[in-house]
Amino acid sequence: MGGKLWTQAREALSAVAEEASKRDADGVDLYFLNDANYGENITTGAEVVRLFNEVEPDGDTPTGYRLRSVLDKYIPRIEAQIIPTKRINIVVITDGEPTDKVEPVISEAALRLSRLQFDNRMLGIQFVQIGNDLGATEALKKLDTFLKENMVRS
Repeated sequence: MGGKLWTQAREALSAVAEEASKRDADGVDLYFLNDANYGENITTGAEVVRLFNEVEPDGDTPTGYRLRSVLDKYIPRIEAQIIPTKRINIVVITDGEPTDKVEPVISEAALRLSRLQFDNRMLGIQFVQIGNDLGATEALKKLDTFLKENMVRS
């Protein structure tokens, strides 16, 4: 993702951070697929812009890898029942087709929570495509079909 799409993502996430901070003092956490930079508890658009300015978009789209690293951080919080455990909502914004597998990552996360009999609404994962890359569109459709056919809903 780069150029116009990068700018659009930055602007959209800036607005999301501002709005989220009105509803949750913790704000949002922001991770990038191809960069180790991240921000936690972001509550202003300016913080989002700063992070985006520190990252140079480039390379593959390791969606499964990054999603796993994020889930490995948040699922233990749910498992440990940190008081109070907030629902976790992960929004993946992408303009390209994943270069690795996403389905097993989501399945494993659901299984971990299911084994402990947690409400599956404790964790939400949404995918948002920006741009019009046909490979990304097809990959997201396949992921959606997989999830509809394989995931248990409460």
